Amino acid sequence: MVKLSQIAVDPQKQAAGVWVPFFGDMELLIASAKSPEFSAFVRETLRPLKKEYRGGKIKEKQMRELMAPGVAKHLLRGWRGYTEDDGKTERPYSVEHATELLLRADLAHMYDFVVKQSREFGNFLQQELEDDLGN
Repeated sequence: MVKLSQIAVDPQKQAAGVWVPFFGDMELLIASAKSPEFSAFVRETLRPLKKEYRGGKIKEKQMRELMAPGVAKHLLRGWRGYTEDDGKTERPYSVEHATELLLRADLAHMYDFVVKQSREFGNFLQQELEDDLGN
């Protein structure tokens, strides 16, 4: 049997985000896509394009261009373990730089990863699975 406490999400984790391993030593701080701020961003951004969006006329690249600023501001809250190409200088998080990265065609997988993880309710559970297992 499953207890409700095992599937309940933590609103603080949803808002502040959780650290998720991305690549190598890099981790991304990702908040939930269920936030009122992100939902409002999506509504406001897509409202003028309602007909195109519902008709399936917006291409994936165009959608990423529209959503990247909101993803950078509301879903991707930070990173650690991200350095410049010299491998020594850690790059601090900023919404502007995150938006640039999320818009790069060669980093489309990063955008997809952030969006997918922001929708993964398991990332935001109140109780960690290991706690449930007694570890």
